[in-house]
Amino acid sequence: MSTNGAQSASPSLEAQTPDAHTGSKRKNPDGSDAQPTQQRAKRNRYISIACNECKRRKIKCNGQTPCQRCGNLQLECMYAPNCCNNFKDSDEFKRMDAHIQALQDQVDTLFNNLNSLRNHVDSSVLGTSASPFPDNQYAHSVAMSQASAQGQAPNGRPKQQQPAKHPRFHGPTSNAFNLGVAKANLQSIGITATDESAEEGAFTQDATPLDSPRIPPLAPPPSSHTSKPVLHTTKDPMWAINKDEAIRLCHVWNEEMGLMYPVLDIEATIRHATLLYTFMEAAHRTRLVEVSFPGADSISDDQTIILKLVLATALILEGSGKSELGTAMFQSIRANVEAVVLAPVNVRGIKMLTLTAMYHFHRDEEATAWRIIGLAARLCMELGLHRRETYGTIFTEDDERSAAIRLFWSVYVLDRRWSFGTGMPFAFEDTDIDPNVPKPVSFAISE
Repeated sequence: MSTNGAQSASPSLEAQTPDAHTGSKRKNPDGSDAQPTQQRAKRNRYISIACNECKRRKIKCNGQTPCQRCGNLQLECMYAPNCCNNFKDSDEFKRMDAHIQALQDQVDTLFNNLNSLRNHVDSSVLGTSASPFPDNQYAHSVAMSQASAQGQAPNGRPKQQQPAKHPRFHGPTSNAFNLGVAKANLQSIGITATDESAEEGAFTQDATPLDSPRIPPLAPPPSSHTSKPVLHTTKDPMWAINKDEAIRLCHVWNEEMGLMYPVLDIEATIRHATLLYTFMEAAHRTRLVEVSFPGADSISDDQTIILKLVLATALILEGSGKSELGTAMFQSIRANVEAVVLAPVNVRGIKMLTLTAMYHFHRDEEATAWRIIGLAARLCMELGLHRRETYGTIFTEDDERSAAIRLFWSVYVLDRRWSFGTGMPFAFEDTDIDPNVPKPVSFAISE
């Protein structure tokens, strides 16, 4: 019976199994066994705007006023001004647009006024002026720039073309070398520089406390009904300043450079400036020289060239590296300075080169200053200033001997200074200098 019972139970299980399998499938209305495709609920389309409450809750908003949620909860439904489709029609946009338009009108008015003022100044400079010399350096600067624009320098020499800038060698003691190492380290970790056009050899410099004052004329002004000429573009820049200003600039140079590098007797330079400008005032007063007429009317003896270098350097100092008058004054004696290299060596030539190197240094041209001071150092060795016996044979007077000693050691220190600054080799080697060369003694400093 157990066998029959097992056999009778087996068909019932088999009969239930297909039903179990078929029960898991839903039949289609047409009687087929294929599963019907279920349609998913369609998601509401996102909108680009939402009220402040929905933004804060980070939930959907229908963009209406009020929206569905704020309306149901009776909340204050507000939208940000920049999210409305009709923002351009809002009062805030109109006020902002009117304000920007007013600012644009003010800028246009300022540009028009600036252009009219520039045209008025240009016409005044080309016409007549209130004094035989400009009250400041602006008129002279405009004249110089106009002469340069025509391809001719103020001193009559053709304008030199600016050569192409090539990569310059930077020694291991220069700032540029250290900055290059730092830049390479930053690039190795993925940090790149944002500005590749940084100036080479940039350095900080203290400005002169007292700027150049307004320059009065050399001679008393004539009557008010007569017109006063302006300085002609071909005139020597020495005519652009008067005696008091020249003496003040000499003191400026002495305070900035002369006290540390006593290459000059500043009192002798000031005495020469006083005599020179006394003569120039007399020449202008007697109509021997007319500043409005063409012609350089320049004086180019060695003492005046040294004075011009002092004045040009002082003007560059007060202009923080830029001075139209200082540049013009140096250009007027540039040919004389260049001729020193090929001329027979003398002490004044060494002084000229040293002052020229100082001039270029304050123009942020340290490599040029290093090059020129190297020439001065070689002239010192050619003259024998690096040997002790020279000072007893060439210089017979004590003042000349002391001045030569101060000049030699000033060139030595400047050569060291700018060699370290540029990373270039020294022009003076310690093995070439006589260890018994006299050292400079203390000298009186004029206040």
